[in-house]
Amino acid sequence: IGRNILDRGKVSLDRGSSDSLDRGRNILDRGKVSLDRGRVSLDRGKVSLDRGRVSLDRGKVWTNIKIAVRGIVRTEEEIVRKEVVIVWTEV
Repeated sequence: IGRNILDRGKVSLDRGSSDSLDRGRNILDRGKVSLDRGRVSLDRGKVSLDRGRVSLDRGKVWTNIKIAVRGIVRTEEEIVRKEVVIVWTEV
């Protein structure tokens, strides 16, 4: 009887240790996946911000561009001809 009780106790310890460890490992893996997804979200947000910044920079450069057509300097809105010379200054 005592041996059976000890054997049963050993079996429950074995089950508990392997099951608990596997479950704990799964929880940790899921947590890692969540962190990775969060990192991806942050990276995407950073890329979006960078793209927005690039767009703003391009817009800033574009505002300083003057287009010359046959010696006449006009703003980009006024240009309707295909042959244009674009002259820009660094910002």
